[in-house]
Amino acid sequence: MRARYFAHVDMDAFYASVEVLDRPELSGLPVAVGGKPGERGVIAAASYAARTFGVHSAMPTAQALRLCPELILLPGRMARYQELSEQIMQILRDQCPAVEPLSLDEASLDLSGCARLHGVDEAVDGGHKGWTRFAQALQHRIHTETGLWASVGLGETRRIAKIASDHRKPAGVVVVVRGEGRDFLADLPIEKLRGVGPKMAERLRRQGFRRARDIASTPRTQLQQLFGKAGSALLDMVEARDLGGVHPDRREKSVGRETTFARDLVGMAALEPVLSRLSENVARRLRKRSLQGRVIQLKIRDRGFHTFTRRHSMTTPTDSAPRIRDEALRLLRAMQWEQVPVRLIGVTVSGLTESRAVQGELFATDEERRQPGIDRIVDAIHDRFGSNAFLRGRSLLATGVDRTPWGATLSPSGPGSGRLDSSERISQ
Repeated sequence: MRARYFAHVDMDAFYASVEVLDRPELSGLPVAVGGKPGERGVIAAASYAARTFGVHSAMPTAQALRLCPELILLPGRMARYQELSEQIMQILRDQCPAVEPLSLDEASLDLSGCARLHGVDEAVDGGHKGWTRFAQALQHRIHTETGLWASVGLGETRRIAKIASDHRKPAGVVVVVRGEGRDFLADLPIEKLRGVGPKMAERLRRQGFRRARDIASTPRTQLQQLFGKAGSALLDMVEARDLGGVHPDRREKSVGRETTFARDLVGMAALEPVLSRLSENVARRLRKRSLQGRVIQLKIRDRGFHTFTRRHSMTTPTDSAPRIRDEALRLLRAMQWEQVPVRLIGVTVSGLTESRAVQGELFATDEERRQPGIDRIVDAIHDRFGSNAFLRGRSLLATGVDRTPWGATLSPSGPGSGRLDSSERISQ
C-alpha cells in the first residue's frame, strides 16, 4: 500500500474577500456578509479587519454591530461566490486528479503518487522543500487568477492537512511531511482538533485532557471507556492514523433550503407561500444537479428554539416543485401547527438518484406529464434573468408581489442584490 499524502485548500474569509475584491475601496476596512440585525440576521463571513473586533461567522448581526459599530454589512451574492468557487476548483483539478470540494471555499486533494509530477524529491528532507514550493505555487496561481488568497496545508492524513491549513491564516502555507504528523499535533489544544466541538472539549477537559499529547499518551481502552468510539477516533487522529480518503465523485445525500423569519409567522396562510418558495428553490437545485429524491423532510422551529422534523418517503423520486411543496404541506398539516408561532422552517429532499436513471410514473396525470417541460422553461428563465425573475403565485403573499414571504425585497440578479436570509444545505 502506497504512502498517502493530502493537501487542504481553504479560502480566506471567502465571502467577505469576494466583496472586497469587487469593491477595492473596502480594502482594510471591517467588512461582513450577513443578514440585517432587525431580521435575526447572522454573519456569514467577516474580513480579518472585522475579526480584530471579535466579529466572526455565525454571530448574530446585532451582536457584531455592537462589537464593531463601523462594520460595513453587505448582503450575500451567492451567484458570484459560486462563479469564483468553480474557477478555484478547476485550478485544483489541474494539480491532481483527486479533488473533493467540501464547500464553496474549501477542498481536499489526494497528492499520493503525485510527487514526481510536481518535481518533489521525497528522499530529500522528506520532500518538505518540494511540497512547500508546490503549495506556494498553488496559492500564487489562485491569487493571480482570482485575486483571492487561500491558505494551504499538507499532511499525511486529511485531518492533519486541514489543521495545517488553519495554522497560519490568512495566506498561510504549512507543510507537515510524512512521519511528523504526531509531533505537529502534540502541542495543539484539544479545541484545535478536527471534530472536537465545545461539548466534547468540555468532556475532555473534565477528564484532564488539555493537549493532543494527553490523548496520545492514554491507552485506547481507557479512551473508549471514557468517550466510546469518539475516544478511539481521537487517538487515531493524534497518532496520524486516521484512514479517510478523498472522494472526488462523492454524491450528495440531500438538498435542502431553510429560512429564519424576521418576525414569527403563525398559521397555514402565512407558511404556505414560504414552503412553496423553498420547494421551488430545492427543486431547481436538484434539477441543476440532475438529481431526484424520494424522501421529503420538513423542519420547523418555534420561538422557544424547539426544533421538530417530519419526513415522508414516496414511491417514486421527484424534482418537481409542486410535488415537493404538496408533500411538505401535508407534513405541516399533520403536525397541527396552526396556532404555534414559527421562527424557522425548512424543506429537504433526500434519498437521491440520478434523474436519467428514473422511470416516469405509469399513471401520471396530464399535469404531471407536462410538469418537466414547464420546469425546463422556468429553469431557463432563472438561468438567464436570475432566481427572482419568475415566481409562482403561491410563493407570494397577499400583501404584495414585491416582497418574499420572509421579507427580502425582490430585485434583479447582480452585484448587491443577493441575500443570506435563507440558507442552502447540501449534505454529502
